[in-house]
Amino acid sequence: MSIPFYKHTASITCITYCSDDAILFGSDDQTIIKWNMSEHGKNVVLISNKNNTESEKVYCMAIPSDRTILAYAKSNLIRLFDIVYNIEVEKPSEGHIWPVLSLAFSSDGNKILSASADNTVRIWNWQTKLQNNAQNPYNLSGIDSAPILLVFSPDNNSLASGLTNSLIRVWNTDTGEESGAALKGHSLWISCLEYTLDGK
Repeated sequence: MSIPFYKHTASITCITYCSDDAILFGSDDQTIIKWNMSEHGKNVVLISNKNNTESEKVYCMAIPSDRTILAYAKSNLIRLFDIVYNIEVEKPSEGHIWPVLSLAFSSDGNKILSASADNTVRIWNWQTKLQNNAQNPYNLSGIDSAPILLVFSPDNNSLASGLTNSLIRVWNTDTGEESGAALKGHSLWISCLEYTLDGK
């Protein structure tokens, strides 16, 4: 029996584990492919290119700790995909006006952070949105350059973002207020960002 084999036809833009033996790859070819390492490299196209347009490129993706939901961005839209049942969860979430550059889940899996080239960071309570569409995300204040990286603190009380102007800014996730002055020291873009285990 032959094993289906797919490969990307353009640059890979993002990678994340969706289980202990499976990895997701997003690409500029507008697809997300799931590679199963324990099944001799068998892989499946989870997200395909329906429209063959520039706006369908996969910019970034994120998975919560329970590994049941995939959040991914195509241009300025955030989409949710149920990894267990292999279906789109709901219609794309709108709000950003430029491409979404980074996504991150809170440790409890209830909130999603999105950073965009429109110089905004938004917090989405996606579970509330799924239930009644009542809670809208809000923009964080004080951003004067495009945020390209996002990370929640371990206790989910704050978030940090690396900007294209070489600064790191930290916000309180409950109030949306900036926590102190921007952190300076780098001379170029921030390429990676992470909290220590103690959140400091």
